[in-house]
Amino acid sequence: MQKKLPCQFCQFCRNYPTGSAFKRPVLQAPYNLMLRGKDMKKIVLLLSVLLLTSCVEKVRGTFEAKRPLTLRGKDGSLTVAQGVHSAVLQIRQKKSATVVLEVNGKKSKVKFNLPSGVKLPTNQGQVRLTSMEVGQPYDVNATATTAVSNSGPRTSIESCSRSVIRPVCSYETIPGRQECFPDRYGRQICRNLPPTSRRICRDEYTTVYGQRQVTYEYRGETTEFNFTLLDPSSQEVVGQFNGQDYNANRVVTGYGPCSVYGTGVIIQ
Repeated sequence: MQKKLPCQFCQFCRNYPTGSAFKRPVLQAPYNLMLRGKDMKKIVLLLSVLLLTSCVEKVRGTFEAKRPLTLRGKDGSLTVAQGVHSAVLQIRQKKSATVVLEVNGKKSKVKFNLPSGVKLPTNQGQVRLTSMEVGQPYDVNATATTAVSNSGPRTSIESCSRSVIRPVCSYETIPGRQECFPDRYGRQICRNLPPTSRRICRDEYTTVYGQRQVTYEYRGETTEFNFTLLDPSSQEVVGQFNGQDYNANRVVTGYGPCSVYGTGVIIQ
C-alpha cells in the first residue's frame, strides 16, 4: 500500500489499476458526443495539461555509484560503495526529494532539499541544483522525459439508462349509488346503480435501461527519470539514479445513442 502525498493537482488523479506505481486520470467525453475536429483538439490540450501536472510521487529503479560516495543520510553519514544498488526516488514537491538506497542489505534514506518555488520534473523537463541548495556534498541534475503511445480507436457495448417522462395510468372505482324518479302514477321508484370505474393518467419520470456503443482508446505514457549527482568542482558524474514509469489509461472519446435492449429503439 503506497502512501499518497499532498499534491496541488491531485484532484485530477484517480486510482486506475495498472502495473505501475502511479495513477493518472481517465478522461471521458459527454455521452452523446462523438469527438472530432475542434473537440478532439480540446481533449489533446487537456491531456497536455495533465501531463505537465502529473502527481508522480515515487518511482523504482537503480542507483549507480561511479566511485565510493559519502552522503548525508537520515541516520548520519552514509557510505555508498561503487556499483549498482536498488533504489526508490520519492518526490515531495513542496519540500524535498528522497532517494532510498539499499546498501549492504539495509535501506537508507538520503534527503535532497528543494529550494522554495522549485519542483522536480515528473513528466518532462530538467532542473539543476547546487550542493548547497540540496544539502548534500554533490550537485544535482534531475530530468524526466515522457513518450506517449496510442492504441487507436476501439469500440465496445455497455449498458446505459435514461430518465424519461411516461404516462402512468390507473383505474379509479366510483361507488354505486341509488337513483330515484317518479313513475307516471306519481309513485317514487328507486334503483341501485352498480359501481363504475374510470381511467386516470398522469406523467411520471421512469428509468429506462438499454445499451450503447462506446468509442475509446488506450493511451500509454512511458516516463524516464534520471537523478544525477555531480562533483561540484569538476561537474563529473559520480552517481546516477535511473527509473521508469509506465501507465496505460482508457480514454473515452465518444458515446452512441442509448437504445432499448434487443429492439434498436433509441430512448428519447
